[in-house]
Amino acid sequence: MLLYEMNDDETGRRVFWLLKRLTSHSLWQKKRDAWEGFAHAYENAVKTWPRSQREQMEADKLPRIFDILSRYNKGLEDLAKGYRFVWRIGQPLYDAKRESGVILTNFYRDPDYWERGMQLAPYPSKVEALNQLMLASRFHGDQTPLEIDFSAVHLGAYWSNAGALLSPDAYRYGFYELPYPVFPATLPPVPGPQDVMIQTGESVPVDGIWEPVTVRRDRLLGLCH
Repeated sequence: MLLYEMNDDETGRRVFWLLKRLTSHSLWQKKRDAWEGFAHAYENAVKTWPRSQREQMEADKLPRIFDILSRYNKGLEDLAKGYRFVWRIGQPLYDAKRESGVILTNFYRDPDYWERGMQLAPYPSKVEALNQLMLASRFHGDQTPLEIDFSAVHLGAYWSNAGALLSPDAYRYGFYELPYPVFPATLPPVPGPQDVMIQTGESVPVDGIWEPVTVRRDRLLGLCH
């Protein structure tokens, strides 16, 4: 994966723009709309695909698929009111993201193509067409606004380096590739730092975009710079 230096102004601008995009109402509305299209296409496949063909989609997934859609609807309704807690654990957009991941990893459980939550081979064409509709609801990095589960003791933040967001390699997965973002020709500057600072290991008091800083103390006066 390519390395990126966060001290570089252009890199900082790109990361800041991308993080704002990934936590925006408009992007999550796109995710919701794509999921709705996938849900109806999956339902149609369950109802209409002939039983004589080998490829079949599991009807038992339908309740979960449409429950995810209802969570998107509820979450976006609240987000439009400015309620950003919708990405916290147990809240609607957190659940929509997590539950859609369950569908992704268990999408087509034919043993020739799947084992223990892993896709082993390219799907048959009819299945792949549905899979592409589902993937249209996914954006690389869209877990950015989600609260980090307290049980994930090894995970302090979703992103520890800029390359995980900016490198084209990060958008390539085992059997699919997510679209790389199209950045504006002119990116706004990164806002200046605020007064709130925390030490390594402390919990952040408010959600937002945080970046590491070096704090130097005057040996004589003990002042922070």
